[in-house]
Amino acid sequence: MSRIPDNAVVAISGFNAATAPFYLIETLLQHYRETGRPKNLFIISDAIPAIPGFGLDKVGKLIVEEPGQDFVRGFLLPFYGWAPELQKAVMKNLVEAYTWPIGILTRWLRTVAVGAPGVFSRVGLGTFIDPRQDGGSSTIWRGRGKRRLWNT
Repeated sequence: MSRIPDNAVVAISGFNAATAPFYLIETLLQHYRETGRPKNLFIISDAIPAIPGFGLDKVGKLIVEEPGQDFVRGFLLPFYGWAPELQKAVMKNLVEAYTWPIGILTRWLRTVAVGAPGVFSRVGLGTFIDPRQDGGSSTIWRGRGKRRLWNT
C-alpha cells in the first residue's frame, strides 16, 4: 500500500461480495488513516466492489463522515447501487463521480491494460454519457471540460 503514490488512479475489480477485494480496500483505507497517504486517489472499477458496510461503501462512509477528507477525489464506476454510503457522498457532491456502461468500462480497462489507445463505441451517444453532454458525470463537476467526440 505504501507504494501507491498521491494522485494515483487505482483500478479495483470485483463484483459485489462474490469477488470484491474487501481486504485490500480495507488495508488501503487503514493505511491512509494511519499515515495520511495516499492522497487524492481516483478509483476506477469495472463493477462495484462493495456491499453495504464493505469495500467501497466503507470508503463512501469516510467521505460522508469527513467531507474534507483527501483520501479519494473521485470514482468512475458503472453503477453505485450496492454502496449506500458512497451514493450519499455522490448525492451530496462530496466527491467526483462518473458512470460508464459496465461493458464499455470493462472493455476500456482491458484495452488500457494491453497498452492500446482506447475504445471506440457508439454506446451512450445521445445520453448523459455522451461527451457532448455530461460525459458520464454524476456530480456538480459536470462540464469541467468537454471531451472530443470522434466521428466514425
